[in-house]
Amino acid sequence: LLNQKNYISNAWGYIITAFAVAGPWIITIIVLTGFSSLYSQEIRVSQDYQLLNATIIYGFIGSQLITVPFQFFVTRYLADEIYRERKEFLRPTFIGLGKIVLVLSFFVGTVIFIRGGLTFTYLAMAVYFFSMTSLVWISAFFLSTINEHFFLGKSFVIGGVIGFVVMFAFNQVVTVEQYPITTSGLVLMLSSMTAIFVANTTKVLRTVEKTNKCQFDFLRGLSEYPSLFFIGILYIFGLWIDKFIMWNSAYGIEIFDFLYVNPPYDQSAFLSSLFIIPANVLFLTVVEVYFIRYYKIFYDTTLIGTFDQIIRAKKEMRMRLFSNVFKIILIQSLIIMFAFLF
Repeated sequence: LLNQKNYISNAWGYIITAFAVAGPWIITIIVLTGFSSLYSQEIRVSQDYQLLNATIIYGFIGSQLITVPFQFFVTRYLADEIYRERKEFLRPTFIGLGKIVLVLSFFVGTVIFIRGGLTFTYLAMAVYFFSMTSLVWISAFFLSTINEHFFLGKSFVIGGVIGFVVMFAFNQVVTVEQYPITTSGLVLMLSSMTAIFVANTTKVLRTVEKTNKCQFDFLRGLSEYPSLFFIGILYIFGLWIDKFIMWNSAYGIEIFDFLYVNPPYDQSAFLSSLFIIPANVLFLTVVEVYFIRYYKIFYDTTLIGTFDQIIRAKKEMRMRLFSNVFKIILIQSLIIMFAFLF
């Protein structure tokens, strides 16, 4: 679509790319915004609602802290196995990684939420949300690996709809006396995340039918590429460390004396993350559509070309890459400038 020389095809290509890159993020925003619109401003500043916000924030950030370091070296491991035409390792790796992430997220989630002295029902729902969100990231990562980006966006849409249906049904049947808004919101998020995980997992297992019993063979990638694991840790902590600093600053707010948030800063960070989506979309199109051509030329030249031809192909590849990255920076700067002025 992006290679066709007309505006309609190009526009549709960018829409599909945006859905592939940021579909889950966009749908999650719509779901949470739709839920918050059900309540007045007075309720949204209540401690009950802030407890829900904090639970969701800790669930999203904590689950990424657990899953992203694995994603870095598992990506390399899977790339190697696909290159060796051993796709039977994909399915067991998905299952094995899911087991490890489930145990880690259950333990970390319990440590985080058990400190509040809240009800057992709330604790169970919060830990379940934490664990299920971690598994959703793993399933989303594998869908990307098998090039099912568009299905990932659709699964989030379906999960959002199911979440609202289950929440409204729950509110009609069950009366909650303690933390009613938090419970209702968690029912929405739990239902959504469960539906998304089931849909994603079904798609992965049906698409990748070849298998073996080596569920934990991917840990070999940890010994072969230990730097990737630590790069993943540094990357994700670097991405969220400002949150922890601001939460524990003089401007932070304690929720039930065990969760910390900073609503003004959290909202600002949320908006800035939202406006990064165009850059992510542009980066994917630059790499997958444009840069990859010159990379393939360079790679083929290394196999059959002379030394001078290899050097020229390398220079052309680097020039195209830096030119496109500069365009991304320029366009993203203009978007941020207009957003800030607005």
